[in-house]
Amino acid sequence: MHEAFYVKGEDTTSLEILLKYVQDEKLFLVFYESERAELLMQDDFSKARSMGANAFPSIVKIDEQGHMCCQQGYKILEEILAF
Repeated sequence: MHEAFYVKGEDTTSLEILLKYVQDEKLFLVFYESERAELLMQDDFSKARSMGANAFPSIVKIDEQGHMCCQQGYKILEEILAF
């Protein structure tokens, strides 16, 4: 998915694009159209918001003591490692 989005510039929110990358199309569609998939997605969005990751891109770093830091916007690797 990362390659599809970043390298190929594909719309990874499109069902047509997603189907190009699955092994079992029928099984994927059953899950994709399920209420469970919607609930899991909403839960992921809620977690991201609670961490302050409400922009794209956002990086959340959690240290060994459990302290969390969120940085938004493009960062080079050295900046990510430094915070």
